[in-house]
Amino acid sequence: MKPELPADAMEKVATKITKVIGDYSGSVLLKDDWGSRKLAYQIQKNTRGHYVLINYLATSDVVAEIERHLRIDDSLLRFLTIRLEEDADVEVRKAEAVELNAKRAEEAKARAEAEAKAEAEREVARAEREAIQAERDAAKAAEEAEALAAAAESQPEASEPEAETVEEAPTPETDSAPEAE
Repeated sequence: MKPELPADAMEKVATKITKVIGDYSGSVLLKDDWGSRKLAYQIQKNTRGHYVLINYLATSDVVAEIERHLRIDDSLLRFLTIRLEEDADVEVRKAEAVELNAKRAEEAKARAEAEAKAEAEREVARAEREAIQAERDAAKAAEEAEALAAAAESQPEASEPEAETVEEAPTPETDSAPEAE
């Protein structure tokens, strides 16, 4: 699919395909969203594509109907249909799909737990670095304060300068009044 499509449009295409499979009495074994990946070569001026894998069990007429729907959809860059087995045992394949989905769910859960643990460790390390930096800053500030205090003690105290009194000089008064015209 084109990578710039919104997630709901991508989900709509996958839902349309699973609906066609269900309409023809098929069963979806696995629907796996692989996400956006780099294409081996440019397709319709796109260098990336969004991949979705759908494994299903159905008769051969379903394949033709699915491919017809996929050819009509403009949001798809390419699609590929592969027949894995001529005569597949439906119940065995469904059981395998359930096991595979359970295994993938466990792996995803373990991966999420490992990521959460790693994030917590990074957060603790960051907090420790910040605490060490705060201690260094406090020690540096204390040293500067001590140095200022020592410098102030070593200088002799100067007496306050005496304030000079400035007397205003008398202004000459004029006996002339403003002339009226």
